[in-house]
Amino acid sequence: MGYRGIFGCDYIFTADNQPLCIEINARKQRTTLEFCYALEQLLPQSSPSLPALELSALLYDTFPETMVEVVFPAEFSLHWGTYNFKLNNFRRTIGYILHDLHEQQSFARIVNGELAKDYSIVDHIGSGVSVHPGTFLARVVATARNAEDVQEGLELGRKMLALPLE
Repeated sequence: MGYRGIFGCDYIFTADNQPLCIEINARKQRTTLEFCYALEQLLPQSSPSLPALELSALLYDTFPETMVEVVFPAEFSLHWGTYNFKLNNFRRTIGYILHDLHEQQSFARIVNGELAKDYSIVDHIGSGVSVHPGTFLARVVATARNAEDVQEGLELGRKMLALPLE
């Protein structure tokens, strides 16, 4: 199809924790940002960022000279997940959840051992907004040292997002 660069894949997990790809979007998605946050925890300071890699590939059809192969250290433990909160029924928001402006720091704090788990609410649409079925309300981003704590963070975020609705 001629697409080049970063694209997004959407997955769901079955009851037995098997991933199923449900959609591929030939564009950057919001989760690209979280991927960049996770990747920067592994890369040496002098290596190019994910956007720099993409720019080099698109403009010059090659990787930058400063590119390095990522080797996961045995002690590295970073898990993350996102959840897009959408509604099944018409509702009107009565409250607003402030955006977490420190989402990027959450990734570093997990890797550095400052936190074992964390979650953020991002992209909340605001208060007094009519939300139609299937409409995006906000996203939850959870980071942790293990997958179980990521699921717990996503669930806590979902519960918090359900509060400011009529």
